[in-house]
Amino acid sequence: MVRTGHSVAMTIRDIAVGLDGSDVSADALRWAAELAEATSARVRALSTWQMPLVASLPSVVGGLPSQAFMANQCAERMADALEAAGLDHEIPSDVREGRSGEVLAAESAVADLVVVGRTGIGRRSGISRAAEVLLGSTARYVINNADGPVATVPGGDHWVDAPSVVVGIDGSPASLAALSWAVENLPPSSTIHALRAIPSYLEGMLALDRSFMDRVEEATRNELDENVDAALAHLGAGATDRVRKWVVVENARDALIEPGFDVDLIVVGERGRSGIAARLIGSVSDHVVRHAACPVIVVPGPKGTT
Repeated sequence: MVRTGHSVAMTIRDIAVGLDGSDVSADALRWAAELAEATSARVRALSTWQMPLVASLPSVVGGLPSQAFMANQCAERMADALEAAGLDHEIPSDVREGRSGEVLAAESAVADLVVVGRTGIGRRSGISRAAEVLLGSTARYVINNADGPVATVPGGDHWVDAPSVVVGIDGSPASLAALSWAVENLPPSSTIHALRAIPSYLEGMLALDRSFMDRVEEATRNELDENVDAALAHLGAGATDRVRKWVVVENARDALIEPGFDVDLIVVGERGRSGIAARLIGSVSDHVVRHAACPVIVVPGPKGTT
């Protein structure tokens, strides 16, 4: 990733993948390797280990495994995950001490894309849902703390040669950054759909005042045109040719997940959030990551935006 002044010239050259020994993380590695092949990038794997919390108590240190043992166990899990990914070439790997979320979030300052696996579609409820909201997960932590784009990949997914990509646009700097990232970084074979949602509470106006809704939809289309032009102006003439534009009357969260056509990848911008509100309230990006059936890439917005 090359930074020039206030702009960022982004090209995927380095992809870092978090491995924890699970089948899901092995699938994420395979997806990343397939993306790397399509973009001529390099992919590398990271795995972490940490001593149990009781290791801080002097009275029990003697009965605990050594740091060398923990690191070796982590390396063995990584080797198993690399084998499970079924790749036909060697992937550089690195074993580090620390919490996986913190290590991967820090790695986002170096890598052009950080990739993590996620289990299923994420439609949890009850105790499991409460645990996710209150305690978080590796993917959630990385997304909320990363300096660069983060991809979350559901188990069993594959990169496809000519993906259909949906980018959520709401006019915010974060959403424009997401569109710019998608156009600059994804292979030219990608079809990129810029989707703008009209608040669903206006849907009732269709029956009450059709002419009003016509004006709203026209104004929204004009605004979407302006958004796309603004996001891609630095790329020069022809950049907007890759983008198809859609305006829908629906909640943005639902529209991104089920836009009405097949989707292979969703790209969303992440507005700056911090503190407990970020975990309890959530956001469009959180909702999409939890519920989308396909991989989701979250692109952080420009610093200082909300």
